[in-house]
Amino acid sequence: MKRRNNQPDRTLLIYHAGALGDTLLLYPILRAFLDAQPEVKVVAVGEAPWRLLFNLGWVEKFFSCHNGWVSEWFSKNPPTTQHPLDGWLNPPVKAWVFLKHPPEGLLRWLSHVCTDPPACLPIRPPRHIGATTFYARTLMGINIPKPYLLAPRVVIDEKPKPALWPKRRVLIHPGAGSQAKSLPLPWVSKLYEALLGLHIQPFFLIGPAERESGASKPLEHLGPIVAPDTLEALYRTLCEYVAFVGTDSGPSHMASLLGLYTLTFFGPSDARAFAPSGPFGAVFSSGHECAPCMPENALQACMGERPCLAVYDHDLVAKVIHAFFERGWQCV
Repeated sequence: MKRRNNQPDRTLLIYHAGALGDTLLLYPILRAFLDAQPEVKVVAVGEAPWRLLFNLGWVEKFFSCHNGWVSEWFSKNPPTTQHPLDGWLNPPVKAWVFLKHPPEGLLRWLSHVCTDPPACLPIRPPRHIGATTFYARTLMGINIPKPYLLAPRVVIDEKPKPALWPKRRVLIHPGAGSQAKSLPLPWVSKLYEALLGLHIQPFFLIGPAERESGASKPLEHLGPIVAPDTLEALYRTLCEYVAFVGTDSGPSHMASLLGLYTLTFFGPSDARAFAPSGPFGAVFSSGHECAPCMPENALQACMGERPCLAVYDHDLVAKVIHAFFERGWQCV
């Protein structure tokens, strides 16, 4: 459908049912888009991470669903059928759809409400291409000019955040959405002891999925645990720290975007595609001969031992974190 009366799009509809990390890789593009068109309202269709962005003010409306729901609804209804989202979409509308194979019914419905054909992209970029860079160039024809920190769109309380430097605390998240990306427990144990030896107190971050699967049990016997039960609670928890150690996971992306000094360790997944985009910290990629191996043949060669994540020097990592606290850099 052609643009009406040459007026700009006033609504951006985003369909994106990815996990936390995938969503946060898209967040800088959303920020850049709203910087360029601040009058646009954003309607998001997807999973819980978009509810977090809704609570922070970057999304005006949030409709919770998953891929199966979308496919089923649009396969049963013609494009002119009243949809639950219709009341939120005031044309003209632009749409970004993150589905490898969008349902034909969804595309027909979007062609009915959009001024231009929807931009349909995979939820994960082609291999070895940075996700944020790929989406920025594809959707907006730009490179992201600067890091965007994850913050409320409207800051009500501007009181300075209390300094936490005397506490010398670091949050460690050894797990990930896929067990393949989790840091080996023996390596985590050695890092914990090395940090204690440098008078830095580590805390272990675990999530609901790790508690349910029992993956958190060994950590509970190793050191103090922090266990937020929602994404909003995770956001508040991370705001209480200045240093973070993690893997290719949602919490690592959130920590980086919050301005924490973030050390992210990659093994089976591709650091070139999925590295966090925050301004402080470092990304570690082992360069192991069989890495990255996800998603095609993850863990087939190493049978779950993950040598690509066990090669890092835990003493060196502890010294890097110690040097950060000694410098006393304020990240946020």
